[in-house]
Amino acid sequence: MTDFEINFNDKESGSTIDGFLSWTARGTQDGAVPPASFYINDNGEKQPLAAMKKEGVVIDIYNMKTGWSFFDGSATQWQWNETLTNWQAQPGEDWKKGLQIDVLAGESVYLWRQAGVAVTEGFKRLAEQFAGKATGKLPKIKLKGTDIMKFKVGQTSVPLFEIVDWVERPLPLDSKGETTTDEKEEF
Repeated sequence: MTDFEINFNDKESGSTIDGFLSWTARGTQDGAVPPASFYINDNGEKQPLAAMKKEGVVIDIYNMKTGWSFFDGSATQWQWNETLTNWQAQPGEDWKKGLQIDVLAGESVYLWRQAGVAVTEGFKRLAEQFAGKATGKLPKIKLKGTDIMKFKVGQTSVPLFEIVDWVERPLPLDSKGETTTDEKEEF
């Protein structure tokens, strides 16, 4: 079983996380972030992450997690999978698939921990592009657009990514991912 990890973004404790990254299909209610955008939430301040559309960001696929998330009205609970290739059974009807991954934008490291159809479908489509290319390097990706996914009732915007490069592990992600190529998950 994988050890449970948590980060409260406490700068005084030496946290390596500079904020939290999220995808919004509809935009934020306060209007600070437009629809179909990634944004940073740093201590309640929301701002779009321009790097996601411009130069791109590096994602740490070798230290990511997948699992199930449930919001009980006051807090979000997570149940992580032991590996990236084997999903545990859904713990309950209201639990949603999600992920957690470190994202490097410039020199800042953000934690993208989010659940939902748009997020998982977007990452699933991105992972299809990894085939045979994830040989120890990390993908630098950017948002190239969105795809509308319709349901019986409603719809959502799925983020569509392109891989712009494969890079050696950047120093800001070094402290988070000290595994060797032999220990990494295969994509």
